[in-house]
Amino acid sequence: MKPEKTRAIIKRKIKEIAGLSEKVGKDFDKDIIHEFRVAVKVLRAFLRLLRTHHSEPGLKMPKKFKRLYQTAGAIRDAQLELKKLSGVEPPILSYFQMLEQTLERQKKEWEIIYSKDILKKMETRLLSYKYEPVPPEVLASFFDDQMTSINNLSKHKFPSDNQVHSIRKVAKDIMYNSIIAQKKWKAAYEQAEKMPEQKLNNITQVIGDFNDDRNALAHLSSFSSKKTGKDEEGAIRELCEEEAALLVKQKKEIMDMVKKLVEGK
Repeated sequence: MKPEKTRAIIKRKIKEIAGLSEKVGKDFDKDIIHEFRVAVKVLRAFLRLLRTHHSEPGLKMPKKFKRLYQTAGAIRDAQLELKKLSGVEPPILSYFQMLEQTLERQKKEWEIIYSKDILKKMETRLLSYKYEPVPPEVLASFFDDQMTSINNLSKHKFPSDNQVHSIRKVAKDIMYNSIIAQKKWKAAYEQAEKMPEQKLNNITQVIGDFNDDRNALAHLSSFSSKKTGKDEEGAIRELCEEEAALLVKQKKEIMDMVKKLVEGK
């Protein structure tokens, strides 16, 4: 990949992110927030690929933009939890109110942080590096390393939640860079061993749901019982127990899927 193509890919992704970030603040639509976060993850995956060939330690997204991205994640988490709890009976009103307050607080945080300058500065920073030509073999090596990471993580008998999350991040890095290469770097894509994209996609979707559920459980279980009455306290405890049991089952199913992937089944 020639340096000018590397810059063109980065510039196009930042333009997409800038357009989506401008839309986010209009009404904080959950689908727009999702698209924004996915676009950021695609660029981040591409930068990870580039860092395997370039020695630039600063080839990363600026801290202020990361804060914006994390705020979008907090908004999305609150939206998902509100939707999940809307059908719970009896309703946990105190926690529901806390989520609504969190959502409004994070929206204000976005409005404080967001500016077009953040995206312009990120573009200037990422396009200022002296990129070298990237040989096609770099993509193949990157895919091999990522699959090795998944293989190593699959061997844990009792994987932590963070290790399960790491599997998703690694799988997403393969998928996103595979899509970029297929469209913009055909020489590398044709040379690299074809990845089981459908299986990787299935795994990332299941782990994504698992992560959403475990985050919701962590937030709910840490909610202070001082803010609830006895009825709500009991409802929270019962719901947490049910969710914890489901997560154990989910994690086992995920690791079974991952083991089949690395075994080529």
